[in-house]
Amino acid sequence: MDYNFDDRLLWESVILDKENFHDDRLRLNGIYYRYESRMPLKLGDTVIITGTKGNILILEKKMVGDSDVTF
Repeated sequence: MDYNFDDRLLWESVILDKENFHDDRLRLNGIYYRYESRMPLKLGDTVIITGTKGNILILEKKMVGDSDVTF
């Protein structure tokens, strides 16, 4: 069974701010993660964790007007 601790973060919504968003890392629960995103990210963006690849979180930017995200 392939279980990854980071899988517990799936579908979490996070607002990027100065406390959790640093250059190429995202801090969640005191742990720094590398991340990948298809769109450029900046402070104030809301992202959803849609997957993991090893120790890398896959982020999708939540667009304005998205009340619910369905994948």
